[in-house]
Amino acid sequence: DTIDKIENETKHGFVAGGHVAFPLSPSFKLQVEGLYSVKGSSGNAVDGVDVQKWENKLTYQEFPVLLKSEFPTPALKPFLYVGGSVAFLLSAEERIRSDWYDIKDSLNGTDYGLVIGGGLELFGLTVEGRYTKGLSDAVDVRDSHSLVEQSQNKVYSVMVGMDFF
Repeated sequence: DTIDKIENETKHGFVAGGHVAFPLSPSFKLQVEGLYSVKGSSGNAVDGVDVQKWENKLTYQEFPVLLKSEFPTPALKPFLYVGGSVAFLLSAEERIRSDWYDIKDSLNGTDYGLVIGGGLELFGLTVEGRYTKGLSDAVDVRDSHSLVEQSQNKVYSVMVGMDFF
């Protein structure tokens, strides 16, 4: 009830899934993905001189739809993409000190976002980086003591994959 400020830090998570690409032209594809994604953050809640450590872990089933542009060369295939994403919250937990609490009921069940990224493909092996910016407020229920007016997911991902087709 008397927290002065919240300090937020980045937290590492895990992403796994697959995709299907539909050719639109020789250089463009529509790529639809299904991802299991763990997001979260950690930090400190500061109350005067007292500091409480906290951490949250949010698990989503995410569906990005991307317009992918490829620049094929003889061996290397660089690519860029942009698109949107919808994610459905599967679970949400928060740790304060050493105790974990289920916070799923206080969060929005659906998250919408914009995706931008790029990478390289070499003989079916893909390495890519992307940024996903959440557009919806992750928090659904706030009380009069809430310190944060709006909370959005911001995710940097590095992914390694294999194309089978």
